[in-house]
Formats: sequence, structure tokens, C-alpha cells
Amino acid sequence: MTAPPLLCARQQNGSNAIGYRLLAGTGLSAIPASGVTISSSLEAGTGNNNMNNMVRYGNEVFVWHRNQIYKIDTSGDTWSTASPAYTVSDMESTTSYAYHSGLYNISIGGTPCLIGFYTKASTNISKALVYNGSTWTGTDMTGSQNWTMWNPTEMIVYRGVVFGAANYGAKIWSWNPDGNIYTDVDSTNRDEFQISWAVLGGELYLVRGTGNSVPRNLIIQRLSSGALVTAVATVGTGSTGTLTDDGGRSELVAFGGSLYLFCTGRISGETYDGLRVYKYTTSGGLISSSTESDLTSSVVPTGWRPGAVDNGFATNASIIAFVDYDTNPVSPSMYFVLSKDKTSLSWLGATWNGDSSLITEDGTIGAYGLVFTQTKDGGGQRWWTEGSLNVQVTGLSTGTGGMSISYKAYGASGSSDKTVKFYYSFNEEPPVAQCTLTGSATGGSSSRNGNQIDNVDADDGVTTYTATWDFLTDGGFIGGRANVKARIKE
Repeated sequence: MTAPPLLCARQQNGSNAIGYRLLAGTGLSAIPASGVTISSSLEAGTGNNNMNNMVRYGNEVFVWHRNQIYKIDTSGDTWSTASPAYTVSDMESTTSYAYHSGLYNISIGGTPCLIGFYTKASTNISKALVYNGSTWTGTDMTGSQNWTMWNPTEMIVYRGVVFGAANYGAKIWSWNPDGNIYTDVDSTNRDEFQISWAVLGGELYLVRGTGNSVPRNLIIQRLSSGALVTAVATVGTGSTGTLTDDGGRSELVAFGGSLYLFCTGRISGETYDGLRVYKYTTSGGLISSSTESDLTSSVVPTGWRPGAVDNGFATNASIIAFVDYDTNPVSPSMYFVLSKDKTSLSWLGATWNGDSSLITEDGTIGAYGLVFTQTKDGGGQRWWTEGSLNVQVTGLSTGTGGMSISYKAYGASGSSDKTVKFYYSFNEEPPVAQCTLTGSATGGSSSRNGNQIDNVDADDGVTTYTATWDFLTDGGFIGGRANVKARIKE
């Protein structure tokens, strides 16, 4: 298996392009080839790997650097301008402490948008920044405080609401763009810098430390009626023994109907830290300590394992997992980037091969200060290469005969020879089941052929196409929730 070209930003000072893509898990390529160099590092040194997501939106790629947002037109492989496409004028700081997080893809009122967050100047609140395809709009997050964006963590969009955490102040918070509703979800004093989110079976889970100092243990919690409840009180106790965590970044990911936790640390009898992997199945629709399995001895390569041998894992080790739902939604693949020591910031690429096979070490990426896109909704917004096709769902509306799906296609204007398929889920997880289509297709020369749309021109968003999804046949119901993604191919 070959990892898709994952987008990432770069942190290093001077003479470095800001945008890159990962090639086959082992190398980097600047985008565009000439790059856009930056004269200053990304914010606040090497630790804040959640602040600069680089994502694809329609036919463009965006990256947020300090108070500036850059944009690349992917059809021409050129940056829109040598200067930023948008400048955030009211940030608290434009230096190394220009705290923000984003950008993320979200649907607001049925419109696909980009969203990010930052600390507002001369106030004690944070601000949300929304891009709807043409306009950037900033909104004060009523009720928030500026530490919401201090050392921000990985965020997730769940049922239309954004969830995140703050390192300073150690709070879990949420923000609903529908009504600008900010909520403090949990104020337990913990170090939230290493937090990770995932959705399994419609339930939102997060992993976090049990305290704000190390060594410590890890806990997995679940959102229930707006509050956090314990799902796994102490990671490891349900299998091989309590995990001791020394502050490395953990990763929680839903994959293949189970929840996987990738973390660094050790258990009793192990002297040195290494990569540990836990799997959680569900019982009664929920995970618990009793459904935990320790897969470390089965899947972790010898040179990455904890134990009596020092394999070079520092207390600030970091692992990021990403699932490729775009290449084959029905049978997705999972990949990793791993840094044993974020001080030297040498990243390794790896491929998941199942619960009983060793993770494949794809090679050393070897780049300094990479910031990887951390998003888990299963779209193709994390990948890009020149000439690649892209399709974006622009609207969903329920009508006679089913749900109308509006979409636009990008990447190869001029020939009506592309095929589009749609995938769904009803439980907030990435869509992996193909939609049953009905009725006629509209837009250009498009036509329905069973459960796919043929003769689509990827005309860089000029044409708005529609297809009708028979969601009742697929198990949906009026008033229910659905997550829909599209896939385009030659």
C-alpha cells in the first residue's frame, strides 16, 4: 500500500516553502514546486502541531500561518498571490504566540465552509473565523476566554458542533456556529495538549491524561448529554496492565468498527517508553475497559516497542494516524507519521496491516518541523497532487423521492467523462456505505447509471450537479442525521 499525498505545513525558519505534501510515506514535495518561502517559524516553537492544518477546499488548498492565510489554486499549481490571500487583522499577537487553530472543513446551514479559531486582540475572548467560498467572517465566541486558543489541541466537528480543548486552563469546550453558542464542557485540571478525538457508533470519545504532570495515566471519556463520562478509567487495566504515559501525543481513531488508541509509554516490567497500541470493541454500543485488547506485541515493530531496550522514544514523542477513506471508502487503509523525539523532529512514515501483522516502516521523512493535518471526517480534503480530481458536496435537501445532493467537480475541465459515487453514514462516522440513487441526474451532460453518476465534467466548480439519494431505502428516516461524501474518478 502507498500512502496518499498528505498535506502538511512546515515550521522551520527561512527559505522554506510553507506548503508540502507527503509522498508515499517517505518523502516531501513542496507545493507548488517553487513554493512560497516564509521568513518566520510557525507559532510558538515546535510543540503546537494542531495550529496549522493545511486543507483542500473545492479546488484550492489553504494553510494558516500566524495571522496570514495562504491559498493555492490546485488546477494551476500556483499560489493565488505572493502575499497572503487573507490577513487576520485583530489577532492578539502576530509573533510566535499568534495562537490559533485551523483550518477545518465544516457544513454551516448546508453550506460547506472552512473554520478556524484564534485569540482576539485586547480582549478576553476567542474568535471564530469562517470562509464560505468567497468571504471570510470573524465572530466573537460569546462566553469564551482567550486561553481557549492557547496551545490548542486537535479539534473535531460532531453533529455540527466544534469540540476542542485548551492547554492553559485545561478546559474542554464546544462552539455551535448555529446561534454562536460557546459552552465549557469540562474544567478538570488536566494537560489537554495531547488530547485526541474519535467517533465510533455515533458516540464521541476523547483520550486525555489523568493529570497535568507526568508520569501519568490515560483516560478515555465519552460525551453524554453534554457532559463527559468515563468510558475507560485507566488505559491498560483491561488487558496487560496500567499504562504509564510520559507526555507523548496519543492518537484515538475509529477504524473498521473498532476504536484504536496509539500512544507512547510503558507498563510494569518495561524500563523504556515505546509505541503501544490498544483496541476497543463495543458491547451494548459502547467501549469499556472490559472490551480492551493490547495489540502491542502483535503489531509494533521491534525498534518501536517499549521494554528493556531504549529505542529512542522521548517524553515528547508523537504519533498521528490518518485513514484514507477517499481512495476506497468501502475498504479504507490506515497510515501513520511518527516522531520518537519532537526535539529533533525527524518523522517516520508507516502503514497499518491489521490486528495481527506488524506495522510496516515505510521510511524516514526526515523533515524538520512538520505540522500534519489532523481531521477525521473521511473526506479527500487532506490529499492533493497536480491534476488530481476533487468533488465537493455543496448542499443536501429532502424532497419528493429522496434527498437531493448538490455537488461540484474540480480538476479536469473540458471532458464529460468522469464518474461520481456517493457514500453515507448515519452515525457521525466517515461514510463507507454507497448511496442508493434514484431519479434523474441534473447538471451538464451528467446521467444516472444505477448508483453512480456518469458523464460529469470536472469543470472547476462551474456547474452545479445534482443527484437524488434514496435514503429511506438505505435505512435513513425523516428528521435523522446523515454524513454524505462524494468520490470522483475517471
